[in-house]
Amino acid sequence: STEFDEYLPIISPDQELSFFTRRLEKKSKQSITSIIVEEFTWSKKENKTFEVGIALDYPFNMESNEGGASITIDNKILYYTKCSLTPGGYKNCDIYYVFNQDGSWSEVQTFSKNISKIDSWESQPTVSSDGKTIIFASDRKGGYGKIDLYEIQLLNGVWTASRNLGSNINSSENEKSPYLHTDGKTLFFASQNFPTLGGFDIFYSRKDSLGNWGKPQNIGYPINSVADEISLFVSTDGNTAYFASNHLDGVGGWDIYSFSLHDGAKPERVLFLKGELMDENGLVLEDVELEIKNLKTNKVTTVKVDAGTYVSALTLEDDADVLITVKKEGFAFNSTFIASDDTSFVTPTELNIELQSLEKGKSFNISNIFFSTNSYEINDLAQEILIEFSSYLKLNNSLVIEVNGFTDDIGDFNDNQILSENRASAVRDLILTNGISADRIKFNGFGELYPIEPNKDEKSRGANRRTEFKIIRK
Repeated sequence: STEFDEYLPIISPDQELSFFTRRLEKKSKQSITSIIVEEFTWSKKENKTFEVGIALDYPFNMESNEGGASITIDNKILYYTKCSLTPGGYKNCDIYYVFNQDGSWSEVQTFSKNISKIDSWESQPTVSSDGKTIIFASDRKGGYGKIDLYEIQLLNGVWTASRNLGSNINSSENEKSPYLHTDGKTLFFASQNFPTLGGFDIFYSRKDSLGNWGKPQNIGYPINSVADEISLFVSTDGNTAYFASNHLDGVGGWDIYSFSLHDGAKPERVLFLKGELMDENGLVLEDVELEIKNLKTNKVTTVKVDAGTYVSALTLEDDADVLITVKKEGFAFNSTFIASDDTSFVTPTELNIELQSLEKGKSFNISNIFFSTNSYEINDLAQEILIEFSSYLKLNNSLVIEVNGFTDDIGDFNDNQILSENRASAVRDLILTNGISADRIKFNGFGELYPIEPNKDEKSRGANRRTEFKIIRK
């Protein structure tokens, strides 16, 4: 915040970019006198802290008031509000959008007239994490109050006509500044109704399994007060909320503040991943996808890799583990397991994936095919991974592999040899039960030979109790 008014803040879902409106006095290009303008401003995160922010260049801030923005999870489409004077002197606000093209913004794109109306105010869009829903505020005729919240849907590449969110959300007063969290189920907005502590208060509503919005809840004191609170948004991890207020002891009049969101208002858990997917030489692969499997519900989400990069925001239960797999013809199987209690994936995380090309005689490991000491029982996680690996073998239907089992150095050498053979056999048997013919899967055991770690503690021994897959024929 600066000595000027700052409001309508958002941070991109990956938490790397910030956009807000700064209200200040400056000279018009056509005049020597000063005027008050709303300057559309952005800021990048440097060393985990956002910079003060600078005005956006062309096509923004061209003699019009702009702000109230929302950006897609891949940072490629920015939706925002622009207010301009009409020939009749009416200050008309509408929603526009631009594409991010290799770091530069495209020419401004407009919505159809049934969305951005000439005789009404459309503003403050918020876009869903899948990019297929936009909620916005409008004072158009036919609503429940003075300003209502509406939504549009993207169907077959075309935005539908606007639909009022209904009387559960809208009242006879004003509702504005909507923010749809990345979970797709929690909507925050400002209202003068429901009731408030004074002026505009911030509320939140949950979407049920049928797609209906529940009764709004006041986010409560001390965030809401007798003054106006507007334009709240919440970090992707659901822990921190940001809002604009003019009643706290800030630097300027309207300033942007943050606070820890109480548990009752927190959105659902979101696993936000982005990264690169390349081959071992750093080259982009065509026609490749990630499959993200919720191991609690078995729901699979497919994520397209575009020009070597991907981004995904997945809403999950608090106790849901996730298995990410990549299956591509001509390349080794790749899997990543993310436990629900893995704190390294709470905030938006970069996960880069490298696919190894298949070569005869080459071995590759599959993560998390481990065994307990003196056991060849396959646990639930390993079973899930091997089921996915069986699917991969069906894609690479000419591949013949050898399953090689290994142990740590605990126990008798000969017993470990037998144990390793039993482990390899157990893996082979599970693959066969998933529709792979026996002539494609051979197995062998090497006991405690060829350790990949020094067997000095349980972690290193666990790594040595492993299964490797050797390519016999492509």
